[in-house]
Amino acid sequence: MGWVDLYHEAHFSVIREIFQNPGSSRYEIWTAIYGELPREDSAEADLFKLLIRDLSTGGVVRQERDVNALGQFVRKTPQRRRRGTAPTTMESAFEDSKPYVLTELGKQFVHYTMNEVVTRIGEGTDVE
Repeated sequence: MGWVDLYHEAHFSVIREIFQNPGSSRYEIWTAIYGELPREDSAEADLFKLLIRDLSTGGVVRQERDVNALGQFVRKTPQRRRRGTAPTTMESAFEDSKPYVLTELGKQFVHYTMNEVVTRIGEGTDVE
């Protein structure tokens, strides 16, 4: 089974959006592909979370992180929460603060799938 067989067209739409706009948040990805936001408790929101989880678990996308000169991920300094009341809602499926990028594996995935498409398009044509 190849990489292309692992994912649905909806996965490819997310990959394409992150490839074209590195650093996009889940909110930006959703609105670029689908437009208006659905309710948090909708099947669409659940499916979108599943798509992001599939691609993250598969090593294709991740949240953007700083790296040092050796390519090691740098630990973020913990953010102190201000005293006060805790948020009353959970993080949105369409949060707008965490940028996503393709991993190096994800970049190879895009290259592989694009070469596959280019090869198929070129089949049967006479190019001299």
